[in-house]
This record gives sequence, C-alpha cells and structure tokens, in this order.
Amino acid sequence: MSTTKSLIQSFFVKLLTLVLLFGFGNIWLTSSSGVVAAAMELDLTAGKVVLTASGSGAGETPVFEATEGPLKVKITHQTENVNSYFGVNFQSDANLDGEFCSTQEYCNLLIQAGYEAIQDFDETAEWSSFIGGKGKFTVDAPGDWQITVTQYPIPKHTISGNIRAALPKNPDIMVVADKVNVVATSSGGQVYETMTNYVGDYSLKVYGYTDYTIVASLPDFESETATITRADLLALENQVWPIKQNFDLNLASTTSDLAKSTGSTDSDVAGLLYDNYLLVGIVVLLVIIVLIIYIKRKKS
Repeated sequence: MSTTKSLIQSFFVKLLTLVLLFGFGNIWLTSSSGVVAAAMELDLTAGKVVLTASGSGAGETPVFEATEGPLKVKITHQTENVNSYFGVNFQSDANLDGEFCSTQEYCNLLIQAGYEAIQDFDETAEWSSFIGGKGKFTVDAPGDWQITVTQYPIPKHTISGNIRAALPKNPDIMVVADKVNVVATSSGGQVYETMTNYVGDYSLKVYGYTDYTIVASLPDFESETATITRADLLALENQVWPIKQNFDLNLASTTSDLAKSTGSTDSDVAGLLYDNYLLVGIVVLLVIIVLIIYIKRKKS
C-alpha cells in the first residue's frame, strides 16, 4: 500500500511540475524579453570606437558624442624635430549649447611631451565622462598625429513604460498590449530595441544625456512616436530612476474598416492580453484540480 501511495504521489508531483512549466514557461519568456534585449545591448556597445582622427601640425578633431563612462584615447605622433612640444587637450560641451570649455564644462590637458619623447610617441590615456555630451580634442604638434577614442559606456538611464492598444470593434477601449516593438534612437544614432511583455510593459537601458526618439509599433496599428530630451533626464531627482513614457496605439484605418466589415472579435488582434489571461486561467484551474486530488489521496 505504501509503495502504491508513493507512486501516486510521485505521479502527481511530476504532473504538477509539467503543468507549471508548460503553462507559465511561455509567459515567463515573454515577460523577460526586455531584460534579455538590455543585456545584449550591454555586450554590443562595450568597447566601441567613437572617433578616429589624424592630422599634421596644430589642429583639432571632429566633434564626437560621449556618453557616461571611461574613454580610452590612443595617441601617436611622429616627427624628426626634437626641439618642440606636443600636447593634446580634451574639450567638452556637456550642456550641448555649442560652446566648449565653458565654466561648467571640462577643458583639460590630456597628455603632453617634448624633445626626444615626441619623435615616435605612442601612448594611451584614459578619461572618464560623468555627464556625457559632445567632445573634441585640440592638438599642438610639430609632426603627424593620430587619435583613436574607444568608449566603454556605463548604462545609467532607463526608459520604461506601458503600452495599450485599441480594441477593433470598440476603438475607444484600450487594453494592454504585448509584443509591441519599441525602438529608442539617440541623437548620435545609437539604437536600442525591445518588446513589451504580456502586461504591456517595456524597459530600455540607454547611455547618454542626450535626446531620444521613441517609436512604438505593432502590426495593424498606427505607430506612435515620442521624444525624451536631455533636459528630461537631467530633471530626474535621482539619475538612476527610470523615466516613464507610455503609449496608446490606435487601429490603422484599414484594420478598423476590416474589423467592422468582417465582424472580427477583439481577441483576433495580435498581441493583446486576452489570450494570455485565458492561458493563465486554464493553468490555475489545472493546478487547483491537481492539488485537490493530491490532498485527497494523501488523507486516504
């Protein structure tokens, strides 16, 4: 009898495990998709070369966009002149007003050398940017020089929110929508992308104090666009807090007309929450049934 009881208990435990894995597995994967995308962004943006410039004699590099985090600056210089000076200055435009080295910004001598040391100069300097913005280098040199800047951004800002979509036969009613594609593009051209989870939430890790254009899109719906500015990020009381951007997606005109003419139901809209609620309800019901049977078997 004890052997039979043990076998029955083992069967129901395994059944319960399978139900939980099958029922919640898809939901868990969907809800964590934003986290996976954010981790991929970290890997893809680390160690990115943001500037390569060269020249001869005194000059300056093109302006580049710097985000928060360290910069590694590789500097080379060649000349036959030994009675001269070589220096490189880093200048920043942190408030993006077009002026470099103002009272609130950085203007630092990054590296300097003279005499024999500048004939075949090859050094790497490091600089850490706390706010980001625009940057450039000015060079005082008698010979040929080259500067390569590699950036290692530190994720500091989070853009997150919730997205709803209109029901086909009741466009005035909005429900949360999953699998909405969300793309953020910085003013420097860096692209971040994710999708909403089963309750319509999304989250993006971004790197710079700059402007971001956010686009939310879903098939058969009109895309929505919003802009988060540098000022919005600086206005946060705590810089590690997320900045919120929600969207409401309206049906595309062709989709709305088709829904009315064909009599399609609300659940026909891809990405809405109805199917997920139904799945959760079925799973919960199965779990309750299994638990009741298990308890009765245990008592007997």
